[in-house]
Amino acid sequence: MTTENTPQSTKPHTTPDHSASASRASQPGLLAKITKSNFIQEFKEFINRGSVVDLAIGVAVGGAFTAIVKSLVDDIIMPISSLLAGGLDFSSLSLDIPNFFGADSVAHIAYGNFLQNVINFLLVAFVIFIIVRAMNRLNRTKDAEEAKAEAAAEAKHITDTARAQAKANVEAEADYKAKQDAKAAKEAKKTSEAAKSRG
Repeated sequence: MTTENTPQSTKPHTTPDHSASASRASQPGLLAKITKSNFIQEFKEFINRGSVVDLAIGVAVGGAFTAIVKSLVDDIIMPISSLLAGGLDFSSLSLDIPNFFGADSVAHIAYGNFLQNVINFLLVAFVIFIIVRAMNRLNRTKDAEEAKAEAAAEAKHITDTARAQAKANVEAEADYKAKQDAKAAKEAKKTSEAAKSRG
């Protein structure tokens, strides 16, 4: 009795890697949990608030407006004012104070730069004041026109209401008079019929 040795396969026995597939399957679930968390929801509500958007728009427009005002002051108003002042540049004014304690050093006080910054501030404030004043006048004119239109519409409504009421009163009075006339005619007819029956 001979036993045959069956050749065994030399390929290594491989089992499916369940851990890798499980990790890949769990990633979307983890991402969904993160996006649906309270923290992310509150963050979305914070970003979608109207005040945040308005603030961002205000900052952007304010930055552009600041650049316009600065260019107006630095490039137009300051050269004209410097020309009228005889070319005086306050930023070059300074004062050197020696050290009273014997050291070979001085205190350089650039008060002209401070004066120049003060003048720039006053000019910027003046320009903004002129712009805001002009805008307020435009808004007041617009508000006055709107108020005038509202008053005219209200007066027209009151006039139309009064006319409708007067017309209704006239119609009611005419209807009442017609009823009274019909009633008087009916009574007169009855009276005449009664008189004829007696005669």
